[in-house]
Amino acid sequence: MKNKYRKLAVIMLTAVCFAGCQQEDIVYPEPDAKVAETYLTLNELTQSPLQVPGPEGTYILKVISDDKWTLSSSQAWCSVSETEGFKYSQVPVSYSENPWNEPRTAELTFLINESQEIKIVTVEQEASETSLAADSKELQYNIGGGEKDITLQTNAVEWNVEVVDEPTHTPVKWCTVTPVTGKGTATLKVTTESNTTEVVRKASLVFTAADKSLSIPVIQADKLEAPVITLDDHNDFLLSWNEITGVDGYKLKVIADQNENTIDIPSGTASYNLDVIDWKGYVGMVSIQLFSYANIGGGTVAQMGSEIIEAHNLFDETSGDGEKGSEYIITKPRHLRNVQQVS
Repeated sequence: MKNKYRKLAVIMLTAVCFAGCQQEDIVYPEPDAKVAETYLTLNELTQSPLQVPGPEGTYILKVISDDKWTLSSSQAWCSVSETEGFKYSQVPVSYSENPWNEPRTAELTFLINESQEIKIVTVEQEASETSLAADSKELQYNIGGGEKDITLQTNAVEWNVEVVDEPTHTPVKWCTVTPVTGKGTATLKVTTESNTTEVVRKASLVFTAADKSLSIPVIQADKLEAPVITLDDHNDFLLSWNEITGVDGYKLKVIADQNENTIDIPSGTASYNLDVIDWKGYVGMVSIQLFSYANIGGGTVAQMGSEIIEAHNLFDETSGDGEKGSEYIITKPRHLRNVQQVS
């Protein structure tokens, strides 16, 4: 009877030990993880670098050692989830995507506990494919020239840019860019001079990095663009227009009762509230026209005018001018607010 219980105890102990040993050896790698084919000693692991691709992933090292060891990584992008081991060990090495178009390295340091000997395994990650993109497909300038920003989006550790003439591919002087070299994503300033050639000028902004290039067209008009104006007179007497690149400013011409009033408006502006104008008691129809202008050198000023808009300065356009028998027609909030000006 004693032999029977003794055999049963041995079987149960063996089963528990077997289950425990198996559980310790189990590693559940990520679905796409690459697993080493064989177990290698620490000396064997140090003989050649561990090569991993540019995209993120996991590699399972198989380590055999008669000595207990601890493990650390020199780089944050390369991490280990098992930091100690003994005998047969499987070590998941995880690495993030390489953000640059050049290889990078990390060191896995195995420290043997008893002897304090260090074994280093180098991890080499391949470069990511070079990418070049910009936030503008084309840069357009008016005759007066000007400055515009363009953002280069790239993973290149070094890129260069130059402005070349479109037909001849030679450098141009009328268009410049800064900076001309850099690393990674950057915002550049592209500046053109006034165009006095009387022809459309064309160039290309050419970015190069490693084996890739990107070309962005640069086009400068041969004549000044005329503003396109819109009048919103519902709540305010507001004149708006498309902002024009390369102008030195705008001139607003308002004619009321045969009296002309010219108002200077700085460049970079795209609206003007006509309610601020002192009509000096005048009530009636007014003519409104906006001019863009640019100094193009030699004392020459290019100027282009918008269409002319006719509008009543205070009330509905069917209103009279305040003479005896005429009526003020109120159809909008702005008209009602203007009653106090004539009461």
